[in-house]
Amino acid sequence: MNVETRLEQVATVINQIDDPKVPRNIRRQAKETCEN
Repeated sequence: MNVETRLEQVATVINQIDDPKVPRNIRRQAKETCEN
């Protein structure tokens, strides 16, 4: 994995953490991803 991709992922996670609804949404998405 190159550095730019890594930074983009980190930035995305940080943006999600700033969103108050996030923890539930991430868990739900993770479950859906694992099930699919």
